[in-house]
Amino acid sequence: DRAVREETYDVILADYSLPGFDGMAALEIARERASETPFIFVSATLGEEVAVEALKRGATDYVVKQRLQRLPAAVERALGEARDRRERRRAEERQRLLVGELDHRVKNVLATVRSLIHQTRKGSRTCEDFASALDGRLQALARAHALLSATHWEGGSLKSLVENELAAYQNADGRRVEMLGPDVMLAPRAAQSLAMAVHE
Repeated sequence: DRAVREETYDVILADYSLPGFDGMAALEIARERASETPFIFVSATLGEEVAVEALKRGATDYVVKQRLQRLPAAVERALGEARDRRERRRAEERQRLLVGELDHRVKNVLATVRSLIHQTRKGSRTCEDFASALDGRLQALARAHALLSATHWEGGSLKSLVENELAAYQNADGRRVEMLGPDVMLAPRAAQSLAMAVHE
């Protein structure tokens, strides 16, 4: 019990029957305290019924001492399965985090779109004015999102953002809009806000 509690092992090998030692009790302790660690019985006394019961209770495998040459392969297979389970859990955790992040971003986008609709409605005299203004603002928001997506939402270049927003107003020789000064990286929320401000 103390060994399982205090140490981390790659695999547990246990005899089934020794003086003062109960293999099933050891298995139960291992499943409670080190549930992901492969547990293999190595015993001369393990009958078929006991072996089946051990597997039902969570043992990974059993090797009878008469066929001890099978032990390396059993250990290798158990370690491989444990590694696969760990990798699956990590992948599931990454997916859970990504879904949570996506959910958060979608909520932010929808809140921004609602705000755009509300602001545009207040300043529009006709349905045509409303549709035209809203379309322009949504396109500005989409350009900011495209810029942020290129950097995996780590931030956006101020120079790129301004160039994207003013591209429609630039003339052929590129002299109608001139930008001076060093480029800076903007946080995602700041990039979205500035994109809307430049568009307006």
